[in-house]
Amino acid sequence: MKKTLSLILASLMLLSAVTACGEAEVKNNETTQTEVDAGEYSADKVTENGEARAHIVVAEGADRLLSYAAEELSYHIKKVSGADVPVVSEAGTDSLPIIIATPDTLPELEEMFPEDMAWLRDLGNVGDETRWGSDGFAVRMHENKLYIFGATARGALNGTYDFIEENMGVLWVRADDDMGLIYDEVPTITVAKTDYREKSPFEIRGWHLAGFSDSNSAVTEVMLGRNKMNTTSRAAAGIADIGFGRFGVAHNMKVLIKNSPAYDPEVDEYWNTYPNGEYCGADSSTQINFFSDKAVEAMAESIIAFVRDGKEIPTLVPGDTYPFIGIEDKENGQNYPYDSEPYEYAPGQFIEPSDKKYQSTVYFSFINKVARKVAEACPGTTIATFAYMFTLPAPVCELEDNVVVVMAPISEDLAYSLYDESSFSNKKNLAAMEEWREITNNIVFYNYYGCFKSGDRYTRPIWDTIKEHLQYYKANGFWGLLPEGQGDDGSSYGWYYKEDGYTWDKENADPNHYLWAMNGMTFWIYSKLAWNPDEDVDALIAEYCDKVYGAASEPMREYYRLVKAGWDAGKADMMMDYAWNTAWEIHVDCFLINDNFEGDPELENLHEKILDTLNTAYEAADERAREHILPIKERMEATVEEFTYEP
Repeated sequence: MKKTLSLILASLMLLSAVTACGEAEVKNNETTQTEVDAGEYSADKVTENGEARAHIVVAEGADRLLSYAAEELSYHIKKVSGADVPVVSEAGTDSLPIIIATPDTLPELEEMFPEDMAWLRDLGNVGDETRWGSDGFAVRMHENKLYIFGATARGALNGTYDFIEENMGVLWVRADDDMGLIYDEVPTITVAKTDYREKSPFEIRGWHLAGFSDSNSAVTEVMLGRNKMNTTSRAAAGIADIGFGRFGVAHNMKVLIKNSPAYDPEVDEYWNTYPNGEYCGADSSTQINFFSDKAVEAMAESIIAFVRDGKEIPTLVPGDTYPFIGIEDKENGQNYPYDSEPYEYAPGQFIEPSDKKYQSTVYFSFINKVARKVAEACPGTTIATFAYMFTLPAPVCELEDNVVVVMAPISEDLAYSLYDESSFSNKKNLAAMEEWREITNNIVFYNYYGCFKSGDRYTRPIWDTIKEHLQYYKANGFWGLLPEGQGDDGSSYGWYYKEDGYTWDKENADPNHYLWAMNGMTFWIYSKLAWNPDEDVDALIAEYCDKVYGAASEPMREYYRLVKAGWDAGKADMMMDYAWNTAWEIHVDCFLINDNFEGDPELENLHEKILDTLNTAYEAADERAREHILPIKERMEATVEEFTYEP
């Protein structure tokens, strides 16, 4: 009887397809799914022997991001198995339906998975110790249909990528798919993992991809999005189509003042002063006058004109959720006599100029005044600003609710634990974080994980440090992550190494591919920890090496272990805290070719052991893996030749 009914249904579907002038799927207004006989198809097969055994379902008229998720799933299935899995708008009965949805496109999710929906929507609140990102997902098998869904479309996209990783063994490690899309060809794809849900403790997860105007970060962002990153600082059209939001950061104080509707070029009060109190004008000012009510008005009117009136303001982009106000990338300027006097940050409450929090308090009092004016004119608007350099210390004033802080600890010492008091920089930064968390946890962290001069020639083994940072951020309910790095698009790295050290030289510097060649595993681990800071780093290294290097996995694991051993032992020989601009020669002298390693059975001649390990890995690797190993091997060969050569 069931077989007969199936034949009748198949005939009706064929007739409908013919009368619809070749449409591949039935379209109607019914939302109830047809009951499926479990014997008609295997619910655990996506493909079999290179043939499709599933179809992908996205409702007609769904959010563009859901369609993109379906395209990505179909693309990766084709890559892995060779099968063409169709994307349709309604679930059929002849193969496994993989339904990518949100409650907006499939309201039945609320009734089928009420606990999941409640869990996905539980994000916590500002001030809570535990907060969650809004783009979590669930994967469920229900009545022989596979559902990948989120409370948001970005959540459903994340679930799609997770399904690809877990059930096809795919990794995304470089921007170019020919090199960075890692998979084994498997004609039969089995559904091995379902019935789970995940969400990140961070709402914002991404990178500030620094670079030049000719860089093309879009190719990098596709790869990052596949690793569940959701934020970029790049101002470009189309990022929303791949699931990215923009969190723009900039050093733009002067620009915002000079483009304000309230700006009067005849007024000098906006700017810093000379020591005698004479205003020095915009060009000679390192910052603006944070004591000035006219500067407050001009800054607020700039943001209001952008948000409310759609005025074009340089450094701000239409659609920016958090208009950014950033100090210039310089030390604070002078504003005599005001900066030599006690400052009243609240009625009857003063801070002395000698207090280390004085400049920060003056600055955030200025931001508070701007925020209040913006809130009054544009309710619901939140502005963002830096805690950086002289504004890094937590102020003694309170902070308005519509302000997000981007904390940029530029002096961070990534060679040492955040909690190691022997590192002056880390001790100072941790103290600032501890004080900031008493004011707000609406903080996005701008670390320097991908920003260091020697990044094109050294694998910086900071994966354990990143985990420690992110676990601290999670434990305090901090809001997000936007470290600085560069794209993987082949544009200039910027820093050019010569015999006398690094110089900024766009024309002669290496392509930024070298940064990713040397540190790609670190950046991939960061993306994993951004989603789940409790991931096992050793297991991640093993997974990366097994999949990227294949037969060369064991020697490449040894390479990373040796580099980490040199890093851990050599940092004690540094005469100062490690920083983003630590010279390449110090990296070599302390971490690779260190005379103090002599006599240590593991570390003596470390550079030779590293090079031998890379040669062994290269010989063991297949052609694809050699593409990843060769730049590391060549850079190490050049380093050994340069620093051990004796005329």
